Amino acid sequence: PADALSRLLRVWSLLSWLWFLLPLACFIADPFYRVSAGKMVLGLALAASYPLSWHLALVAVPVSDLVAPRLSLSDPTVKSFHKAVGWRTAGWAAVHGFGELFYLCSIGLLEHLNVVKNPDNLMYVLGVVSLV
Repeated sequence: PADALSRLLRVWSLLSWLWFLLPLACFIADPFYRVSAGKMVLGLALAASYPLSWHLALVAVPVSDLVAPRLSLSDPTVKSFHKAVGWRTAGWAAVHGFGELFYLCSIGLLEHLNVVKNPDNLMYVLGVVSLV
C-alpha cells in the first residue's frame, strides 16, 4: 500500500509540475510579465492556478468505499492520497494567493479597493479574506 501511494503521488506530482511549468514558460516568454517584479510574480501566481484548479477538482471527489475498488487500491491508500493531495492543494493555493496579493500591493490596487464605490472589488476582498 505504501509503495502504491508513493507511486501515485510521484505521478500526480510530476503531472502537477508539468501543468504548472508549461503555462509558466508561456507567461515568462510574454514581454508583459517581464516588465517588473510584480508582473513576474503575477505570472507565477497565474501559472499556479492551473495545478490548483486540478487539485481542487480532485479533492472535491468524495472519498468513500466506492472509490478504492475502482482504482484497485486499498481504502487507507486512497484516503492517504486524498490527504496528501489536500496538502498539495493548500501549497498551490498559497503560491497563487500570495502571488496575486503581492501583485495587487505592487500596483497599489489594495488602497483603492472600495467595495461601496465599485461592488466588483468585492471579489478581490473576498479572495484576500479566503487566503487569510
